Amino acid sequence: MQGAHGRALQCVHETHRPGDAREIARRVTSYTAGGSGAEQIDRYSVPSDPDVCSVPGNSELKKLGAEKSEEEAETEAEAKAEAEPEAESEAEPEAESEATEDTVLVVIGGDGTVNETVNGVQDFSSLKFAFIPTGSGNDLARGLGFSDRISDEELQRMIRHIADGKILRHLDIGNTHINHRTDILSRQHPDEVPDDQRFLISSGMGFDAGVCEEALHSATKDFFNRMHLGKITYGAIAYRTLRSVYAHKVQFDGVTTDGKKVHMDHLLFGSAFNLPYEGGGYRFAPDASGDDGSLMLVAIGDMPALQILWHFPGAHRGSHGYYDLPHVVHFSFRSMRIRTSEPLWLHTDGEVAMKTDDVTFSLLEDKLKLIV
Repeated sequence: MQGAHGRALQCVHETHRPGDAREIARRVTSYTAGGSGAEQIDRYSVPSDPDVCSVPGNSELKKLGAEKSEEEAETEAEAKAEAEPEAESEAEPEAESEATEDTVLVVIGGDGTVNETVNGVQDFSSLKFAFIPTGSGNDLARGLGFSDRISDEELQRMIRHIADGKILRHLDIGNTHINHRTDILSRQHPDEVPDDQRFLISSGMGFDAGVCEEALHSATKDFFNRMHLGKITYGAIAYRTLRSVYAHKVQFDGVTTDGKKVHMDHLLFGSAFNLPYEGGGYRFAPDASGDDGSLMLVAIGDMPALQILWHFPGAHRGSHGYYDLPHVVHFSFRSMRIRTSEPLWLHTDGEVAMKTDDVTFSLLEDKLKLIV
């Protein structure tokens, strides 16, 4: 699909088949980087509801509430007319180059669909990225300053930013490397679990990953999602998971590349945060920014279960009463290896694939060029 100003616009919508979003992103970015698979992009990238993906001036865009005034439309038309090359044949190679270098990938879905898409990208340098959050958690949107539920005004602004194509932020990209693989797989794992998995929000082991694993198969989640109360899912399952995860002691050891160490005898969870929120609005890492070239470790443990429950509301708010507890360890790092005394569930942006006892959290050199 060709967008405004010669940009190539490709869409990824939320699917029910694991791997679809990753495959779309792989094909789109392989194509724009000069790779193979161009003939199959259209089949994979067109949403089941084409009205959710559009370019300025199309009736589909107006259906999303982003109608432009007649004056705006006339101004854009005049600007486009002035920019038309006098000799089309001379301009063709340059136009093709612009489309290749300025591809916009738009994701319509939740945090899981965004994560799957980011894990399929082959070349971040030639890609601009946008998303319209429609999930139950929407921690990516929340972490970037949007409302819990996207308002019509915010939706209009998002779509206009997509149409404009201007880079508004360079977002850090986290990577989780599995140093030791096990055969304990999630009930909803992909066909192939790669050693390296990217994340934009957070990645962690223990309690938070256990909650994610349970939520993926919870009838409670489906009910609350229909009621637009997705964050209640995390809270309801969290209390149940706390009893099972924290019932026996698991030791936790971490060391950064610059030698900083952390140890816990009784871990609840240890996670690397790129943005402040996870679990549908729990502000576990209020200092995480997503664009400062570092991740934020948050490790919680070595305290009674009742004390954890007491401070859970504070963790939701990200209050200092929770964050400054002596058994809530937090500091920034760029690369860190984590080991546990037994395998625990591992998640990346809430997506769970397997249990492991040895991972490395780090940042990629690439950044994601956001236009929303």
